[in-house]
Amino acid sequence: MSLLSMSFSAAILILVIVMIRRSLLHKLPKRTFLLLWGVALCRLLIPFTISSRLSIYSIANTIIGSFSKTDLSLAQIPVVQNNIVVRNPVPLLLKAEQASLSPITVIWLIGFLAFALFFLVTHLRCLREYKMALPIHHPFIAKWQQEHQMRRTAEIRQSDQINTPLTYGILRPVVLLPKQTDWEDETRLRYVLAHEFTHVQRFDTFTKFIMVTALCIHWFNPFVWLMFVLLNRDIEISCDEAVIRSFGGSELATYALTLIAMEEKKSYLAPLANHFCKCSMEERVRSIMNYKKTSLFTRIASIGLVAVLITAFATSAQANENKGFHAAIPLSPVLKTSNPDSSFLFDKVELYYYDNGCPYLHDVKTNNTDKTIIEMQYGMLGYDKLGNPLKLQWNFLDSSSQATYDYLVKEESELLPKQTLGVNGGWSLYDSETMDWPQIPNAGPNKVAYALFEIKEIHFADGSVWNNKEYSTWLEAYKGRAVDVSIFKSYYPREIKITE
Repeated sequence: MSLLSMSFSAAILILVIVMIRRSLLHKLPKRTFLLLWGVALCRLLIPFTISSRLSIYSIANTIIGSFSKTDLSLAQIPVVQNNIVVRNPVPLLLKAEQASLSPITVIWLIGFLAFALFFLVTHLRCLREYKMALPIHHPFIAKWQQEHQMRRTAEIRQSDQINTPLTYGILRPVVLLPKQTDWEDETRLRYVLAHEFTHVQRFDTFTKFIMVTALCIHWFNPFVWLMFVLLNRDIEISCDEAVIRSFGGSELATYALTLIAMEEKKSYLAPLANHFCKCSMEERVRSIMNYKKTSLFTRIASIGLVAVLITAFATSAQANENKGFHAAIPLSPVLKTSNPDSSFLFDKVELYYYDNGCPYLHDVKTNNTDKTIIEMQYGMLGYDKLGNPLKLQWNFLDSSSQATYDYLVKEESELLPKQTLGVNGGWSLYDSETMDWPQIPNAGPNKVAYALFEIKEIHFADGSVWNNKEYSTWLEAYKGRAVDVSIFKSYYPREIKITE
């Protein structure tokens, strides 16, 4: 899955979460939104996905297909002029030394490094200031630490470099309190420490680290920046809710006043620390004052909401089942070889269907020589499910073309040594049931179930040309002739020996 695909699908999910958040922020448990942001983070960082029939993309494809019988885009149908086809190749396997960076990749890499460096330098600068913090020797602090022990020991220190409490560190967390803290106000201290220890227990610093990583990778996506802002807010709001729940709903106003009193006057950015901050203070106070004990129904609804969003937006469209079959007709044994350095391989040719139902032949081929191929000619034959040969409108966009048993393709595309090449889509086949245009009399619905491809001629970048002496024999043996479907099982992968 490409980076742009990951970013686009995540942007849709983020937009949906933003809309849900706007409507239900004060009605659902606040951790619900942290779970939803977690799903979005997975979508941004995991380069593969699970397909599902219930995915919104599967549903969208079904709806689009029901309204449009045909979708013949230039990307789907090869451009053919005088039997010459130029298709958009997609390299599947390529030697590392043959790979090169495109301008877009270079731009992305520059942005990634710039933002990664910015966050790293900012964090290191903050850490340098945090390291100057001093231990706190106060009976209330000592008592609090004794009563709230955790698996990870969290230090509590004081610093004159900060104005509001914050927490940093993942494996060795540290809670920093401003040096000017009123150590005699035990009520406020309880609220502050409870809030910061909740950050420690939930590994919120690690969550922010993952978020910053996603932001650096997807720096070009404005929805990811929006997610960065809202996720930080929801981390704080969720901690507020946990503190209120632990102290009881009777202390809502007191906690809200503490929150307002701790509003930070920030002079620097601390992207990987958790702290009382003034970002959307009104939203946090409103969330505190609207706090209600979560009912069982609300919890079930929250779980259901997360499950629905994962199923609908974190999965991909289910691929169409291959309704065709592999063609497989063994020919002359001389065309089979175990020498991978002097052969051309049709790995597979399969009948696929676009989302709108239009059929096409998808082929994958490999250049097992030590020379670059710049042009190739190959013949195509089509058969129905019983093995009967079919006369087809191979180039149905050309009104002057006639239905024939065979079609010779001249493909101009570069195929490097030891490179396996596929294409976006494939060779589209005419089907009157799924296509409104063009109208071809007597063409009817697609009946192709098997396809045979055979190389006729290969042109190399060094100027040499190889002709397949077996091509005429192959064409004479199978053009217009019925084939027993029982021998179709061994045709692909089809390896053709390249001889001098």
